[in-house]
Amino acid sequence: MKAIAMGLLLCCAMPAQAACLGATPLAAARAWFERHYEFFNDDPAPTRDLYTAELYRLLQREYDCTAQGELCALGADPWLDAQDGEARDPQYTAIGERAVRVSYRFLLAPSEPAQMRSATLQFSGASGCWRADDLVGPAGLSFKRTLQDAYPP
Repeated sequence: MKAIAMGLLLCCAMPAQAACLGATPLAAARAWFERHYEFFNDDPAPTRDLYTAELYRLLQREYDCTAQGELCALGADPWLDAQDGEARDPQYTAIGERAVRVSYRFLLAPSEPAQMRSATLQFSGASGCWRADDLVGPAGLSFKRTLQDAYPP
């Protein structure tokens, strides 16, 4: 009984490792796209540890603005740089130590042919814990820069 109590005590006393998107930039890219695609619309507080401090600050400002029913900094899905359409069949390619290209088929309407597009994801981290820092959409627009322009420090 003492051994169990001691084990629980040690478990609770040890610092919890902060959450991150993945152990490598490729794993982080896959997680960001597949599990957090709507990050730009969602309350960032529950997933705060998945983002760099600056990106989290900007996401929170945008979320606070939209929660008030305002027209805010974002006018389109940053993955697509479009208001409509969807990304299908993503493929992930490392393009440096901290960046990953996500290539996908962009489908605007079922009756139209899909177009190949890509977005570049930038990460910050090391030691097996990578966090999202920016998303540069197919038109070359930096998600982070767009928000920084709207919400300076």
